[in-house]
Amino acid sequence: MYPYPSYHYFYRWHRRPSRLLWFVLGAGAATLFMKHREAARMNGRSYWGYCQRHPVNYGPVPPQSRIAQWREETENWKPSPPPAVPVGASVYEGNHTNGFREQEWDAEKEKMKAFGKQAQDAMTDMSEATLDSLLTTVTTLKQVRSGHFASAYPHHVQKLAQHRAQREQQEKLLEEEIEQHKKHPPRFV
Repeated sequence: MYPYPSYHYFYRWHRRPSRLLWFVLGAGAATLFMKHREAARMNGRSYWGYCQRHPVNYGPVPPQSRIAQWREETENWKPSPPPAVPVGASVYEGNHTNGFREQEWDAEKEKMKAFGKQAQDAMTDMSEATLDSLLTTVTTLKQVRSGHFASAYPHHVQKLAQHRAQREQQEKLLEEEIEQHKKHPPRFV
């Protein structure tokens, strides 16, 4: 193809770095930048400062560690018996905040019931509208087929009637041809 074959082979074996290499380098640089930014947000502005010394906390040291305290608490734990409630009494009688929460819960239940009722009514209306339009379409098609609809849309109905008549005539001719063909099959010999 080329007038000098060496020109073609020179660039074939000594190309620039591939796109994959540049993609990997760019992805690495972007990752490094994002990690640096994230670390700078968490540790303050001077994340990369090597000469900075963090202050040491010389607070009082507890005699026991938190793990030992936790173990001691869990070993000595005994479930408390449930409070005795009279049969007719409510657990929430004396607590006004729980009564308020119950009222909120009841209000939410009522809202959800109203929302469900509204959705049910909307679906019922939509299905009724769909059935009405379907019924209207069917009655219109019946009227067009029987020819009673000609006065409302004369131009369209006349075209439909003409096409229907032509189709019926072609079907009759085809049926007659098939019957003639069955009665008198062609002789090829």
